[in-house]
Amino acid sequence: MQCGDSAVVDAPQSYGVFGLLDVCWDPAINPLSPVPAEWWARRMEPEVNTWIASLIWASGGWRSWTTAEATGCNIASVPGGPIPYPRNPTELMSYDTGASDGLLALIVGVVTLGISALRR
Repeated sequence: MQCGDSAVVDAPQSYGVFGLLDVCWDPAINPLSPVPAEWWARRMEPEVNTWIASLIWASGGWRSWTTAEATGCNIASVPGGPIPYPRNPTELMSYDTGASDGLLALIVGVVTLGISALRR
């Protein structure tokens, strides 16, 4: 298999939840890959795999994950678009936990009130 100008690979490997093909996205195989080598090395982490998939989707839509174009389905022509964390996945992974802690406290409070109301 060959992806763009990348080297020909007899047995390409796919990785993670989005099945990222090494022949297309590993910068050591394909120098035109938009994926930085330090993030490719972490491709099996679900958050990083998802971020890499968002880079791929932004540049070409669903075309990289479908063969439907050959069957007449039009999904391959759906373009990608801007992604919320274009620089790196650490933006995604370093979210503010303060808001979620407050939400958790609210949920626990509501559940506690509900249980006490049921006991009356």
